[in-house]
Amino acid sequence: MPEDKKDRLAKALASLEIIIATSLSATATKTALDIAELVNSLTLSGMSNESIKATLLTDLKSGGRIFGTYRNAIKGTTESAIHLASSEATRSVFENRGVKEYVWMTGGGNTCPDCLPRHGQVQTWEQWQIAGAPRSGFSVCRHHCGCTLIPSTYKGEQINEPLYRTKRIKELRKKYAESR
Repeated sequence: MPEDKKDRLAKALASLEIIIATSLSATATKTALDIAELVNSLTLSGMSNESIKATLLTDLKSGGRIFGTYRNAIKGTTESAIHLASSEATRSVFENRGVKEYVWMTGGGNTCPDCLPRHGQVQTWEQWQIAGAPRSGFSVCRHHCGCTLIPSTYKGEQINEPLYRTKRIKELRKKYAESR
């Protein structure tokens, strides 16, 4: 592997590590503050330590307000890390094939107001990184973004309109069922 690609990969992995560590740290800090706030509130209301402990254990077992939020945040961080790693791998494959520019494809029916105007815009990968790439956190949808960057030379289906994944999945399932 050429040295410049190794350097870029090392930087991408270092960035991913920072993003994951920061997100996990923020999640743990928020959860600790939520627990402290609840314990203080319950203590001030006169609840016994045993009852507070039972309340926290119930929340933990049931995925309640505190621990459910914690679990969902960890899940979101994991999903985001997978998407970011996938994005870097995709970039590498496209770059190896000589792709220079990428077109923004929206994710479909529930596209946020930040992403919708970008549909069909063409820029280099670096320009998209600066402007805010899909799932980078720049938009209202943040890491839940369903948009993607595809090579600007792509001439496949649905290139001129937003992708509607639910509709497309149904079409593909029907097509698959008919071919069986």
